[in-house]
Amino acid sequence: MPIAVNWDNEEKTIIRWQFLAKWTWDDYYGALQNSRKLTQQATTMIDVIVDMRASKSLPSHLFTHAQNAIQTTSLNVGTIVVIGVTPLLRFAFNTFKRLYDATTGGSRHELYLVAHDANAYKIFAKAQARREQSSTRG
Repeated sequence: MPIAVNWDNEEKTIIRWQFLAKWTWDDYYGALQNSRKLTQQATTMIDVIVDMRASKSLPSHLFTHAQNAIQTTSLNVGTIVVIGVTPLLRFAFNTFKRLYDATTGGSRHELYLVAHDANAYKIFAKAQARREQSSTRG
């Protein structure tokens, strides 16, 4: 499969989408179904790594499908971190983030683009600490 979706940690708090090669929107929607099955198993907020480092291109109609992605993300998904910094991915991510923020007010999920796994885990640790802090207040 061009897109693998699996738990990234034993605690089952992070899902990793691993884009392995050239992929299609059919591959993406299959991966989305797999991801939904995993999030339905979870009893806590789930963070997501979208590892695009091995993906060398993006399929056509990106922003049409990005709108669908905005509307169908599971409610128990918290922070989403995309790994892989290429000029094309940076442009696509920044455009997607502007669309996402305009559509949702930026309030539903935090979105980041980073170069390495270590950066993603630091972001997740901070997000988890904020969630724990807000749950102890409320």
